[in-house]
Amino acid sequence: MTKWERAALTHVKKHILRYGAAAVFLLSLWMRYSFWPLLNSDLVTMGSWVDAAREGGFRALLAKIDYSPAYAYLFFLLGQLPLPLTSFGLVKLMFVGFEYLCIGACVMLVYRLSDREERAGRAFAVFALLSLSPVMVLNAAAWGQCDAMYTLFVVLCVLMLVKNRPIPALLFYAVALCLKLQAVFVLPALLLYWLTQAKKSFLYLLVLPALVWLSGLPLAFFGEGPWAAFSTYGAQGGSQLFWVTKNYPGFYALLGSMLDPFAHTDYGYFYLFIRYGLGLCAAALVAPCALLVRRGARLEGRDLVLLFAWTALVCAFFLPYMHERYGMMGETLLLCWVALRKKPLYYGLWVASTVVTVFAYGNFLFEERIVPQQIGAFVNLGILMVLTAELLKPAEVPALVK
Repeated sequence: MTKWERAALTHVKKHILRYGAAAVFLLSLWMRYSFWPLLNSDLVTMGSWVDAAREGGFRALLAKIDYSPAYAYLFFLLGQLPLPLTSFGLVKLMFVGFEYLCIGACVMLVYRLSDREERAGRAFAVFALLSLSPVMVLNAAAWGQCDAMYTLFVVLCVLMLVKNRPIPALLFYAVALCLKLQAVFVLPALLLYWLTQAKKSFLYLLVLPALVWLSGLPLAFFGEGPWAAFSTYGAQGGSQLFWVTKNYPGFYALLGSMLDPFAHTDYGYFYLFIRYGLGLCAAALVAPCALLVRRGARLEGRDLVLLFAWTALVCAFFLPYMHERYGMMGETLLLCWVALRKKPLYYGLWVASTVVTVFAYGNFLFEERIVPQQIGAFVNLGILMVLTAELLKPAEVPALVK
């Protein structure tokens, strides 16, 4: 081997993770590009919002959009971009961009919480797995959905809590709430943190509804009421209530055809199970949290990541009307927690949740139900049981705090 070959080999070995990350990034872009031409009814709707913003301005956009005020501002700006892309392409470009920002935030979180000698490897693993995850690829590049967007700000919230900076964490979480109501899934985790660890007054939590309210206030200049943000969420929560499950493999999917709206004419029959599921959701959240408070637990570091992942997945599992996409926030945080463990076997939890979600995506994107929802629901139930046991397990060593 020549001298320059030895030097080149030494250089490659020293920077192998950087080259690997670059290769993963390029490969992930190619994967997303392969799904770029795919259209669906959701994309057609969002594309019409961009067209309305281009042709009629903000007032025309408001007449069509039914998302939160924050999305009205984003789609208006999107319609003004001088890019040679279709309206569908602009929508996907925006959501894919936020997707990579979300991946970057997860890398920062894992890097922060890892031991010095393990930081680079764990951060690379999270970057590679999320970048190449079929859920991430399908969610934005194929479906044109925004779930990585509010997940980004929830991850940043957790990162600030890990740094013991609760006020910036509140602000990031408020942004997540302004973007999507599903961010409320991790509110129990934030409340538990405030109860057990934060030294700030609970009055600071009023920042959350205040900022959500302020996000919709500018719409008053265009004829909307002063409570536009809250009314939008109320309208979304009250739509299609006869769909007990909207394809998420959770508690209601365990019951199979018993809750099929096409098999029953009396929708009051469904509310019996909905009330029971809501009760289970409350019990599943409150009971473990009460045990943790009684024990005097201080969830820090990776345990705090687990708490947020657990609450997100519990809510997605037990709440009614859940789309298959609503598990992304919990699944993303789950991978961050798994990467912080020294047991590679735990990656199986994230792989199982990813496979189940991809199967659920197929029903809408490709009009093909690969496996019955019940199977995925049992898998998700098993994952929740493992995570609950981990959450309640007494800490073996003090949590890593940097």
